[in-house]
Amino acid sequence: MAELARRMTSQNRNVLFIVHRQEIVEQIQDEFSQQEVNMDHCICTTVVKAKNRLLDPDNTWKPDLILTDETHHSRAKTYQKIYHYFPYALRVGFTATPWRLSGKGFEDIYEDLIIGPSVSWLIRNKHLAPFKYYSERLIDTDDLSKASTGDYTTKSITQEVNRHQILGDVVESYKKFANGEQTILYAHDVDYSQKIVKRFQDNGINAKHCDSTTPAKERDRIMNDFREGKIKILSNVDLISEGFDVPDCSCVILLRPTASLVIDVQQSMRCMRYKPNKIAKIIDLVGNYKLFGLPDTPRKWSLKDRPKTKGGGMVPSPYKECQYCQAVIGKRCVICPECGERVFDIEEVDKQMEALGEFFFITNYSGIKVK
Repeated sequence: MAELARRMTSQNRNVLFIVHRQEIVEQIQDEFSQQEVNMDHCICTTVVKAKNRLLDPDNTWKPDLILTDETHHSRAKTYQKIYHYFPYALRVGFTATPWRLSGKGFEDIYEDLIIGPSVSWLIRNKHLAPFKYYSERLIDTDDLSKASTGDYTTKSITQEVNRHQILGDVVESYKKFANGEQTILYAHDVDYSQKIVKRFQDNGINAKHCDSTTPAKERDRIMNDFREGKIKILSNVDLISEGFDVPDCSCVILLRPTASLVIDVQQSMRCMRYKPNKIAKIIDLVGNYKLFGLPDTPRKWSLKDRPKTKGGGMVPSPYKECQYCQAVIGKRCVICPECGERVFDIEEVDKQMEALGEFFFITNYSGIKVK
């Protein structure tokens, strides 16, 4: 992205970079400056500020190239207004997940889709950290209600987590799988995130909550403390996912069930930034992997619309949980590669037991001779 901006601005051509969050804008501005982008010909801003500033009849500045980060958001009306206002500008978008929960594609926004290397390739070539995936499903997502957006409602999630009283289990899972590691936790709402933080603090683990309503100065202080290692657990609601850069985060805890592949990928892979000798840990306490697979599950991306189906039309490779160490492993594994124990597929055993329950036996005593 920086190289595209550098080449365009070196020819005195204007570049507009837009994204939905200010934190990402600040990161990109630093990166562009380091990569010798001529900032006299480049504007980096949030999409809302771009609309208010540039879509003014008195504005004479026009972009020759529009760069959009996290462009899976580009179907939103604010983006569309900018694209339509500058119809002759070239458009290039970047995203790890060209996917919408609605099933709507991007054919009317972009002409071509260039797919980068797979997650498996990025891990092998040390661009992403290898990972271990654990799952202890603490709530049942089968009965959750869905909103008009297609994702689970906050109210139904709250009812489910309150019914199971899982706060203590969350802390114990952290101690078991990633004790002492810097961890980002994804909660479904502010109240529950704050309760989780208190439970960690009660157990002597330094934890903080942060969300979009946290005052900017306080949020910056929390982020800096986390980067410096002063905070071990950073619990948040829909804030620390897309574009949040934490090199020393080695673990994430997924406590927000979701029907969105975008949310699942963005959050589960947030701990996978490469660092020598680092092994990322993903602790999935809501069973999201059952719907979407693991970070390195192969996926077929497209600009075309897709049917709105469960799992978003994605077919994840089959996985199961090791009943001894809770590692998520291939469904055909007989020996767990994590703990070495012989494992079986609990769901398959349940099916076989149900099938056996359908049979009954008849004993014929007529052929038996009693002496």
